[in-house]
Amino acid sequence: MKWKSTLRPWQADQSSSKQLTKVNPRPPTNCALNHTDHFREEAVQGEDPYSNPDRARRATIRNRRLNYISKNSSTYFSSPDLELADPLLYDRLIRHYQTPSEREAEGRSKGWSGILEADITRSEAKVEALRENPRETLESRAETNQGQTVSSKEEAGQVWRETMTLRFLEGRDEEADYAAIDGNEEYDDYRQIERDAQDAYFDAESPSVEGSTTGDTGVQDF
Repeated sequence: MKWKSTLRPWQADQSSSKQLTKVNPRPPTNCALNHTDHFREEAVQGEDPYSNPDRARRATIRNRRLNYISKNSSTYFSSPDLELADPLLYDRLIRHYQTPSEREAEGRSKGWSGILEADITRSEAKVEALRENPRETLESRAETNQGQTVSSKEEAGQVWRETMTLRFLEGRDEEADYAAIDGNEEYDDYRQIERDAQDAYFDAESPSVEGSTTGDTGVQDF
C-alpha cells in the first residue's frame, strides 16, 4: 500500500517554504546615508564583508579608513581633484547649487589647467552616459536626479560627501595611500574595537537559528 500525502496544496507550499535558507539582507548602497555606522559595515577593496572569515582585520581596516577621512575631512572634501571622481554627480549636486561667486572662487583654486581637465572629464562622462542610455536626454537626466535625489543645497552637499566617503572606504580612491592608512595604529578607535569584539563574541555564542521560524509570520524564534 502506497502512502499518500494528506497535505493540502497550500500546506505543501507552506511546508517547503520553511526549508528555504535564511539570507541576511545587505546594507543599502544608495548614496543618501545618514549615519557613520553604516560606513563601518561597508566593504574593503577586494573583500566581501559577508563571507571573508578574517572579520577582525576587515573591521580594523574600515575603522582606520573612516577615522582617517574624519580627521582629514576639510582637506579631503575641498580638493579640486575630487570632482573628477564622478563629474556628473558633482555637476548635479555641487555645481548646480553654486552661486556665480562660488564658481569663480572654485575656478581660481583649480587654475586654468584644472578647469580644462574638469570640463573634458565631464564632457566625456556625459557622452558615455548617453551611449549607455541613448533615449535619455541630458535635460531629463538632470531633472530626474535633481527632483528625486535632493531638494536643497545642504542636502546635496551631504549626499556628495557621503558618496565620496563610501567610495574612499571601499578602496576606490586611486590617489589614496591605503597601505599607509590601513597599517597606521594612530587611526584606531579603541571604543569601536571593543564594540566589534563584543559583537564578534555574541555572534559566536548565538545558536544557529537557520530554518527555525514561528508559525507563518517568518519571524525567527530565538
